Amino acid sequence: MQPMQPRIEARKLLQNLNIRNLPVNMTGVCNALGIDIFYDSMVGLDGYFIQNQEKRKYLIIVGDSVGLCRQRFSIAHELGHIRLHHGRVGFSVAGKVTRSPQLEANANMFASELLMPKIFLQRFGYLEPEKIADICQVSLETAVIRAREMGWGG
Repeated sequence: MQPMQPRIEARKLLQNLNIRNLPVNMTGVCNALGIDIFYDSMVGLDGYFIQNQEKRKYLIIVGDSVGLCRQRFSIAHELGHIRLHHGRVGFSVAGKVTRSPQLEANANMFASELLMPKIFLQRFGYLEPEKIADICQVSLETAVIRAREMGWGG
C-alpha cells in the first residue's frame, strides 16, 4: 500500500458521503455505509470489527467504558481496517489479539484523516491542539499528533 493511501481513502469517503462539517458524525458515516455499531464492555481492547459472511455486513464493536473521544477514534480506526480491506485483522483462532504494526498504523492514519481532515483544518489556519481536539471531538493526544503532522508544532 502506498504511504498516503489511508489518507486518500479517508478523503474519498468524506467526499463520497458529502461530509463538509466538523465534527464528523461517525454514527452517520457508518449508517451510510450499512455498518452497525455495538457498544460492549471489553477489557484491554477499545474496539474491533466482524463481518457477517452471509449478509456481507460489518459490525464495529466498541468499548462502552472509554470516553466519547476514544470511542470515536476506535470507530474510525476499525472503519479504516474495513475500508482498507485488512480482512479479519487482529484476531487469531484462539481469540488472542494480534496486530500487524503496519496495518494498525494505516488504520490510525485513516482514522486521523477521517476525524481531522487536513482540508477542513486548513480553513481555520493555525490551530492549537486544544482547539483541534474541541472542534473534531478527539483526544488532546490525538490532536497534538495531528497538529505536528500539519506543521503546527504541538
